[in-house]
Amino acid sequence: MKNEATFMTNEDALVAFLRKRWKRVFQPRERIAVKLHMGEPGNRYFLPARFTRSVVAALRDCGCNPFVFDSPVVYAGPRNGVETYLRAAAEHGYTEESIGAPIVVSNRSTPLRGAHMTYHASSEPLEADGVVLLTHVKGHIACGMGGAM
Repeated sequence: MKNEATFMTNEDALVAFLRKRWKRVFQPRERIAVKLHMGEPGNRYFLPARFTRSVVAALRDCGCNPFVFDSPVVYAGPRNGVETYLRAAAEHGYTEESIGAPIVVSNRSTPLRGAHMTYHASSEPLEADGVVLLTHVKGHIACGMGGAM
């Protein structure tokens, strides 16, 4: 698959585009991790649950079994534990009932050996058949722009 960028301003058109593309990428019954940040309590700058619900529906239309995933943060706050993060996510509309897929917050990790060090990656996306990354650009005061890898 060649690298390609597509710019869209209409969410419905974007979801239709993704649905068509994903039918060529994913196979029915594959477990797909939908990785995103479900919002810091007190902050309104995160992807709305209604958009994530549309993405999950598009994956289901392709026959996939999506789940929404994130890991706790390492700094002190309401998202630094599994249960407290799940509560914060629910306050932002991220529940299995509202999204149509399980909401998984986990700090399980898998050690991976790199050329110079061993690092730990979240286990759930590694164990999935595929990953869809939903990200938004953030203007963090301490470090400039933030996003996702």
